[in-house]
Amino acid sequence: SPKEREFVAASQAALQRVQLLRRMALLMIPVLLVMSYIGVQVAARRKLERQVSTLVAEAQAVVQEATKLDEETLRLRAEAFAQFDGKHKDDGEKVWAQARQVAVKADRVYNRASQILESALTLDVTRSDVREQLAMALYQRAQSADRDRQRQKRDDLLERLALYDVGGKLQQRWKTPGKLTIATSPLGAQVQLQQYLDEESGRKTLTPKKDLGITPIFESALPPGSYLLTLQAAGKLEVRYPLVIERGEALRIDVPLPSRSEVPPGYVFIPKGRFLFGYGQDESLRKTFAEV
Repeated sequence: SPKEREFVAASQAALQRVQLLRRMALLMIPVLLVMSYIGVQVAARRKLERQVSTLVAEAQAVVQEATKLDEETLRLRAEAFAQFDGKHKDDGEKVWAQARQVAVKADRVYNRASQILESALTLDVTRSDVREQLAMALYQRAQSADRDRQRQKRDDLLERLALYDVGGKLQQRWKTPGKLTIATSPLGAQVQLQQYLDEESGRKTLTPKKDLGITPIFESALPPGSYLLTLQAAGKLEVRYPLVIERGEALRIDVPLPSRSEVPPGYVFIPKGRFLFGYGQDESLRKTFAEV
Protein backbone atom coordinates (compact mmCIF):
# COMPACT_ATOMS: atom_id res chain seq x y z
CA SER A 1 0.00 0.00 0.00
CA PRO A 2 1.13 3.62 -0.32
CA LYS A 3 1.73 3.90 3.41
CA GLU A 4 3.80 0.74 3.42
CA ARG A 5 5.87 2.00 0.48
CA GLU A 6 6.37 5.32 2.29
CA PHE A 7 7.47 3.51 5.44
CA VAL A 8 9.98 1.35 3.51
CA ALA A 9 11.38 4.44 1.74
CA ALA A 10 11.75 6.30 5.04
CA SER A 11 13.45 3.26 6.58
CA GLN A 12 15.90 2.99 3.66
CA ALA A 13 16.69 6.70 3.87
CA ALA A 14 17.33 6.42 7.61
CA LEU A 15 19.60 3.40 7.04
CA GLN A 16 21.55 5.28 4.35
CA ARG A 17 22.05 8.23 6.74
CA VAL A 18 23.39 5.90 9.44
CA GLN A 19 25.76 4.22 6.97
CA LEU A 20 26.96 7.62 5.70
CA LEU A 21 27.64 8.82 9.23
CA ARG A 22 29.58 5.63 9.97
CA ARG A 23 31.71 6.08 6.82
CA MET A 24 32.37 9.73 7.73
CA ALA A 25 33.36 8.74 11.25
CA LEU A 26 35.75 6.10 9.91
CA LEU A 27 37.28 8.67 7.52
CA MET A 28 37.68 11.23 10.31
CA ILE A 29 39.68 8.89 12.57
CA PRO A 30 42.92 9.04 10.50
CA VAL A 31 42.41 12.78 9.95
CA LEU A 32 42.12 13.33 13.70
CA LEU A 33 45.14 11.10 14.31
CA VAL A 34 47.20 13.08 11.79
CA MET A 35 46.07 16.37 13.29
CA SER A 36 46.88 15.12 16.79
CA TYR A 37 50.34 13.97 15.64
CA ILE A 38 51.02 17.32 13.98
CA GLY A 39 49.91 19.13 17.13
CA VAL A 40 52.23 17.04 19.28
CA GLN A 41 55.12 17.63 16.86
CA VAL A 42 54.52 21.38 16.73
CA ALA A 43 54.40 21.57 20.52
CA ALA A 44 57.57 19.47 20.81
CA ARG A 45 59.30 21.64 18.19
CA ARG A 46 58.36 24.83 20.01
CA LYS A 47 59.61 23.38 23.28
CA LEU A 48 62.87 22.34 21.60
CA GLU A 49 63.32 25.79 20.08
CA ARG A 50 62.78 27.39 23.49
CA GLN A 51 65.37 25.07 25.05
CA VAL A 52 67.92 25.76 22.29
CA SER A 53 67.27 29.51 22.39
CA THR A 54 67.78 29.52 26.16
CA LEU A 55 71.11 27.70 25.79
CA VAL A 56 72.22 30.01 22.97
CA ALA A 57 71.41 33.12 25.01
CA GLU A 58 73.32 31.68 27.96
CA ALA A 59 76.30 30.87 25.74
CA GLN A 60 76.32 34.38 24.25
CA ALA A 61 76.48 35.88 27.73
CA VAL A 62 79.32 33.52 28.66
CA VAL A 63 81.25 34.40 25.47
CA GLN A 64 80.89 38.10 26.28
CA GLU A 65 82.31 37.42 29.74
CA ALA A 66 85.25 35.53 28.21
CA THR A 67 85.88 38.33 25.70
CA LYS A 68 86.07 40.89 28.52
CA LEU A 69 88.50 38.65 30.40
CA ASP A 70 90.60 38.37 27.25
CA GLU A 71 90.69 42.15 26.93
CA GLU A 72 91.73 42.42 30.57
CA THR A 73 94.48 39.87 29.93
CA LEU A 74 95.88 42.00 27.11
CA ARG A 75 95.78 45.11 29.30
CA LEU A 76 97.60 43.37 32.14
CA ARG A 77 100.19 41.89 29.77
CA ALA A 78 100.92 45.35 28.35
CA GLU A 79 101.22 46.75 31.88
CA ALA A 80 103.56 43.93 32.92
CA PHE A 81 105.80 44.48 29.89
CA ALA A 82 105.94 48.19 30.67
CA GLN A 83 107.03 47.39 34.23
CA PHE A 84 109.73 45.00 32.99
CA ASP A 85 110.94 47.58 30.45
CA GLY A 86 111.13 50.12 33.25
CA LYS A 87 113.36 47.76 35.28
CA HIS A 88 110.62 47.26 37.89
CA LYS A 89 110.97 43.50 38.02
CA ASP A 90 108.96 42.79 41.17
CA ASP A 91 106.03 44.95 40.07
CA GLY A 92 106.19 43.36 36.63
CA GLU A 93 106.06 39.87 38.10
CA LYS A 94 102.98 40.75 40.17
CA VAL A 95 101.10 42.13 37.17
CA TRP A 96 102.25 39.22 35.00
CA ALA A 97 100.91 36.75 37.56
CA GLN A 98 97.55 38.57 37.43
CA ALA A 99 97.58 38.42 33.62
CA ARG A 100 98.16 34.66 33.65
CA GLN A 101 95.37 34.12 36.21
CA VAL A 102 92.92 36.13 34.12
CA ALA A 103 94.01 34.27 30.96
CA VAL A 104 93.36 30.91 32.63
CA LYS A 105 89.95 32.10 33.78
CA ALA A 106 89.11 33.35 30.27
CA ASP A 107 90.03 29.94 28.83
CA ARG A 108 87.73 28.17 31.32
CA VAL A 109 84.87 30.53 30.46
CA TYR A 110 85.39 29.98 26.71
CA ASN A 111 85.34 26.24 27.37
CA ARG A 112 82.06 26.57 29.27
CA ALA A 113 80.54 28.48 26.35
CA SER A 114 81.62 25.70 23.98
CA GLN A 115 80.03 23.06 26.20
CA ILE A 116 76.74 24.97 26.32
CA LEU A 117 76.67 25.37 22.54
CA GLU A 118 77.52 21.69 22.03
CA SER A 119 74.56 20.82 24.26
CA ALA A 120 72.32 23.06 22.13
CA LEU A 121 73.62 21.44 18.96
CA THR A 122 72.99 17.98 20.41
CA LEU A 123 69.35 18.95 20.92
CA ASP A 124 69.00 20.24 17.36
CA VAL A 125 71.70 19.27 14.86
CA THR A 126 69.98 21.29 12.12
CA ARG A 127 70.78 24.65 13.73
CA SER A 128 73.55 26.02 11.53
CA ASP A 129 73.58 29.27 13.53
CA VAL A 130 74.49 27.35 16.69
CA ARG A 131 77.20 25.51 14.78
CA GLU A 132 78.66 28.84 13.61
CA GLN A 133 78.61 30.31 17.13
CA LEU A 134 80.35 27.21 18.47
CA ALA A 135 83.01 27.52 15.76
CA MET A 136 83.55 31.18 16.67
CA ALA A 137 83.95 30.35 20.38
CA LEU A 138 86.56 27.73 19.48
CA TYR A 139 88.30 30.21 17.17
CA GLN A 140 88.56 32.84 19.90
CA ARG A 141 89.89 30.27 22.35
CA ALA A 142 92.46 29.09 19.78
CA GLN A 143 93.59 32.70 19.32
CA SER A 144 94.22 33.00 23.05
CA ALA A 145 96.14 29.71 23.10
CA ASP A 146 98.24 30.88 20.16
CA ARG A 147 98.95 34.18 21.91
CA ASP A 148 100.15 32.32 25.01
CA ARG A 149 102.31 29.96 22.91
CA GLN A 150 100.23 26.93 23.93
CA ARG A 151 100.69 25.17 20.61
CA GLN A 152 99.24 21.76 21.49
CA LYS A 153 96.05 23.31 22.87
CA ARG A 154 95.85 25.60 19.83
CA ASP A 155 96.16 22.67 17.41
CA ASP A 156 93.52 20.64 19.29
CA LEU A 157 91.11 23.57 19.20
CA LEU A 158 91.68 24.09 15.47
CA GLU A 159 90.87 20.41 14.87
CA ARG A 160 87.59 20.84 16.75
CA LEU A 161 86.93 24.06 14.88
CA ALA A 162 87.10 22.22 11.55
CA LEU A 163 84.12 20.08 12.64
CA TYR A 164 81.82 23.06 13.11
CA ASP A 165 83.16 25.74 10.75
CA VAL A 166 80.39 26.09 8.16
CA GLY A 167 82.03 26.60 4.76
CA GLY A 168 85.52 26.86 6.28
CA LYS A 169 85.34 30.64 6.71
CA LEU A 170 87.10 30.73 10.08
CA GLN A 171 89.76 28.27 8.97
CA GLN A 172 90.46 30.56 6.03
CA ARG A 173 90.56 33.58 8.35
CA TRP A 174 93.12 31.77 10.52
CA LYS A 175 95.40 31.59 7.49
CA THR A 176 94.98 35.26 6.50
CA PRO A 177 98.44 36.34 5.31
CA GLY A 178 100.33 39.24 6.75
CA LYS A 179 101.85 41.92 4.51
CA LEU A 180 105.55 42.63 4.85
CA THR A 181 107.19 45.83 3.62
CA ILE A 182 111.00 45.94 3.61
CA ALA A 183 113.28 48.95 3.24
CA THR A 184 117.07 48.95 3.51
CA SER A 185 119.83 51.51 3.77
CA PRO A 186 121.03 51.63 1.08
CA LEU A 187 118.21 50.41 -1.18
CA GLY A 188 118.71 47.73 -3.79
CA ALA A 189 119.51 44.82 -1.49
CA GLN A 190 118.69 41.27 -2.51
CA VAL A 191 116.31 39.60 -0.01
CA GLN A 192 115.98 35.86 0.47
CA LEU A 193 113.29 34.26 2.62
CA GLN A 194 113.15 31.09 4.73
CA GLN A 195 110.38 29.92 7.03
CA TYR A 196 110.81 28.22 10.40
CA LEU A 197 108.74 25.02 10.65
CA ASP A 198 108.03 23.06 13.83
CA GLU A 199 109.32 19.50 13.99
CA GLU A 200 107.71 16.75 16.08
CA SER A 201 110.69 16.92 18.43
CA GLY A 202 109.80 20.52 19.24
CA ARG A 203 112.77 21.96 17.39
CA LYS A 204 112.48 24.26 14.39
CA THR A 205 113.88 23.74 10.91
CA LEU A 206 114.34 26.19 8.06
CA THR A 207 112.88 25.77 4.59
CA PRO A 208 115.18 26.29 1.56
CA LYS A 209 115.87 29.90 0.62
CA LYS A 210 113.73 31.61 -1.98
CA ASP A 211 114.21 35.04 -3.55
CA LEU A 212 111.78 37.64 -2.27
CA GLY A 213 113.04 40.49 -4.46
CA ILE A 214 115.09 43.69 -4.41
CA THR A 215 114.41 46.38 -1.81
CA PRO A 216 112.24 48.29 -1.44
CA ILE A 217 109.67 45.49 -1.26
CA PHE A 218 106.05 46.52 -0.66
CA GLU A 219 103.37 44.43 1.05
CA SER A 220 104.68 40.98 0.25
CA ALA A 221 102.02 38.50 1.40
CA LEU A 222 103.28 35.93 3.90
CA PRO A 223 101.30 33.26 5.75
CA PRO A 224 101.35 33.80 9.54
CA GLY A 225 104.51 32.37 11.00
CA SER A 226 108.19 32.73 11.84
CA TYR A 227 110.69 33.66 9.12
CA LEU A 228 114.35 34.44 8.49
CA LEU A 229 115.37 37.11 5.98
CA THR A 230 118.86 37.20 4.49
CA LEU A 231 119.76 40.61 3.01
CA GLN A 232 122.75 41.13 0.73
CA ALA A 233 124.14 44.13 -1.14
CA ALA A 234 127.42 44.80 -2.90
CA GLY A 235 130.11 45.92 -0.48
CA LYS A 236 127.83 45.43 2.53
CA LEU A 237 127.75 42.91 5.31
CA GLU A 238 125.22 40.10 4.92
CA VAL A 239 122.44 40.65 7.45
CA ARG A 240 120.16 37.94 8.82
CA TYR A 241 116.85 39.24 10.14
CA PRO A 242 114.42 36.88 11.97
CA LEU A 243 110.81 37.98 12.34
CA VAL A 244 107.35 36.77 13.28
CA ILE A 245 104.37 38.03 11.32
CA GLU A 246 100.84 37.63 12.63
CA ARG A 247 97.72 36.88 10.62
CA GLY A 248 96.41 39.97 8.86
CA GLU A 249 99.30 42.10 10.16
CA ALA A 250 100.87 44.92 8.13
CA LEU A 251 104.54 44.89 9.17
CA ARG A 252 107.21 47.32 7.95
CA ILE A 253 110.90 46.88 8.73
CA ASP A 254 113.84 49.18 7.98
CA VAL A 255 117.18 47.37 7.94
CA PRO A 256 120.52 49.22 7.78
CA LEU A 257 123.24 47.34 5.90
CA PRO A 258 126.66 48.25 7.37
CA SER A 259 129.83 47.98 5.38
CA ARG A 260 132.19 45.16 6.30
CA SER A 261 134.65 47.58 7.86
CA GLU A 262 132.03 48.85 10.31
CA VAL A 263 131.73 45.50 12.11
CA PRO A 264 134.87 44.38 13.97
CA PRO A 265 136.12 40.82 13.41
CA GLY A 266 134.44 38.33 15.69
CA TYR A 267 131.31 40.49 16.09
CA VAL A 268 127.83 39.98 14.67
CA PHE A 269 125.63 42.87 13.59
CA ILE A 270 122.11 42.63 15.02
CA PRO A 271 119.71 45.16 13.49
CA LYS A 272 117.15 46.76 15.77
CA GLY A 273 113.63 45.36 15.78
CA ARG A 274 111.06 43.61 17.88
CA PHE A 275 111.65 40.22 19.47
CA LEU A 276 109.92 37.58 21.58
CA PHE A 277 110.72 37.88 25.28
CA GLY A 278 110.31 35.32 28.04
CA TYR A 279 109.30 31.68 28.06
CA GLY A 280 106.01 30.26 26.87
CA GLN A 281 105.89 27.10 28.96
CA ASP A 282 106.34 26.38 32.66
CA GLU A 283 106.59 29.49 34.84
CA SER A 284 108.96 27.89 37.34
CA LEU A 285 111.46 27.17 34.54
CA ARG A 286 111.24 30.76 33.36
CA LYS A 287 111.92 32.10 36.85
CA THR A 288 114.66 29.57 37.59
CA PHE A 289 116.62 29.45 34.33
CA ALA A 290 115.51 32.39 32.20
CA GLU A 291 115.71 35.34 34.59
CA VAL A 292 117.45 38.45 33.29
